[in-house]
Amino acid sequence: MEKKILAVLFLLLGFCAGFAQEAETGSAAVPAETAAETETAAAGESGDAYAAENTDPYAFEVFSETRDHARIDLAFNELTGVLRVTYTLQDFSFSEGDALIAVRDSVSAFARSRGYLKVRVYPGDDSISYSEDGRTTYFRRFYILYEKSGF
Repeated sequence: MEKKILAVLFLLLGFCAGFAQEAETGSAAVPAETAAETETAAAGESGDAYAAENTDPYAFEVFSETRDHARIDLAFNELTGVLRVTYTLQDFSFSEGDALIAVRDSVSAFARSRGYLKVRVYPGDDSISYSEDGRTTYFRRFYILYEKSGF
């Protein structure tokens, strides 16, 4: 029972950290280059051992890929197993079915590459938002990755 409570607490902390990161940047669709630079700087690439020890364990690693005119940003926290996916489509008509298929394929490939055996959609509503000019659509969904293989 205690393990379940701890797992839920880590999950909630991961979500809070992700939302705080979104609030600082203004949106969840942070370009991968900017997020990678931030993560690298936080890890203390200069060789500073103190900076490397004091990095935020709840920080999300951001990966980005392009599929069918859309950019898919995957923000993952190894500690909590939370994967935040943002599907961004610009200048094309949005289809939720196409977005779900692209996100599903991207998440399953990501989970396999990281050695996770199971993926579960976080219960809750998916978020669909539009930019002010109406030309960009953002589709957000959360996943939980668990049961990592021992390779």
